Amino acid sequence: MKIYNKKGWVLGMGEILLGIVGVCIYVQTGFQTFDWKAGTLLILLFSFGVSGIVRSCSKEASREDRITQRDERNQYIALRCRAKTMEIMTYFLFAMVAGCMIGYGITKDTAFLWLLIGAGIPFGVLQIVSIVLGLYYERNQ
Repeated sequence: MKIYNKKGWVLGMGEILLGIVGVCIYVQTGFQTFDWKAGTLLILLFSFGVSGIVRSCSKEASREDRITQRDERNQYIALRCRAKTMEIMTYFLFAMVAGCMIGYGITKDTAFLWLLIGAGIPFGVLQIVSIVLGLYYERNQ
C-alpha cells in the first residue's frame, strides 16, 4: 500500500485515534456519561479518518486533493476566512477582557481575575504578534 498524500494520511490517523480515545473513555466510565450527540460526533470523526486514509492511498483522489488545495480561488477564500476569524477573535477577546475588568470592579470576585488572565494572555499575545508581523512586513516588503 503506497501513501500518495502523507498529510492526509497523518490527519486521517489522528482522527481515527481521537475517535478510538473517545470510545475508550466511554467504555472506561461504563457509558455513565454517554451522550448521543458526542457518540455521533465520535462516529463521524472515525469515519472521516477512514475516508482520509483511503483518499491518501488513492493516486487519483490524492491528485484531485492536491489540485483543489493549490487552486488560487480556494487559497484566497481560505486566507480571507482566516483574516476574518482573527479579526472576530480579537474583538471577542477584547470584549472578554473589558467585561472581566468591569465584573471585577463591580463584584470584587476573584473568579473575574482568573477569567481576565484566561482572556488577557491570548489577547496580549495576539496584539504583540500583530505588531511584530506589521514591523516585519513593513521592513521586508
